[in-house]
Amino acid sequence: MKASLNIEQLDGLLAEACSKINCAAGDAAGVGAENDARFKRILADALVRVWNARAIIHGLRPDLKPQFALEAETDPASHEAYMHACILAHQLATDGNSVNAAEALIGFANSTTSSYFAAAAREKAASYSGEV
Repeated sequence: MKASLNIEQLDGLLAEACSKINCAAGDAAGVGAENDARFKRILADALVRVWNARAIIHGLRPDLKPQFALEAETDPASHEAYMHACILAHQLATDGNSVNAAEALIGFANSTTSSYFAAAAREKAASYSGEV
């Protein structure tokens, strides 16, 4: 019988699940009809449920809450602007315009007061521009 995971290990597995579900959602365009959003809705629901499980853990162990979540709570405007920049960049890249995708993220990074979200945007921009 396998030993039970400690709370840190469990949170780590749930974080990995969130990441993988998020990646799957980004690649979901290849599943089913292009106008069928059912698959993406299912993935979004799964992501919310896994994140809700993590929220229970973070209620017990606030020290395990990831930096992006802490930053989003303390600076919701920057988090929202970051999400909009990411969505725009994803749309631009999907349309084959990686240069403008990277520029959208760099523009956000240069305008935000959040050092965390600026760094995350620059990292994503580098991946669109081929630097990573």
